[in-house]
Amino acid sequence: MANPSKAKGTKGETRVVNYLLSQWYKAQRRALAGAEDKGDIEYSYGNHGQVRILEVKTGKMTQNYSRSTRNEWLRQTEVEQHNAKMTAHLVVVRFGRAIEDAEVWSVDGQTFMYLDEFANHWK
Repeated sequence: MANPSKAKGTKGETRVVNYLLSQWYKAQRRALAGAEDKGDIEYSYGNHGQVRILEVKTGKMTQNYSRSTRNEWLRQTEVEQHNAKMTAHLVVVRFGRAIEDAEVWSVDGQTFMYLDEFANHWK
């Protein structure tokens, strides 16, 4: 992959998918969709689980992000939620930390938990 930023994004998304798969979720990366983006990962739990989406942010920009940056990511996630017509969450994957410690935010920006807590919450 020639684009380093895209490679980092793919690596972060793959880490999240692999973690969800290890927790008995069905999860897969979604294809890029341009202006009508519908999130990075689609997931559900069990045979009757509601399909939801995750927007993943990773790389240097996640190391010390500001409130305004987080709010912009949440705005993007809300647009993707609308495009996909599904529940969506923002996931911030910080390299050098365990994947279980990835931050998960609701689109309202008020609900926060770590990925392991998030995975247990939706089971």
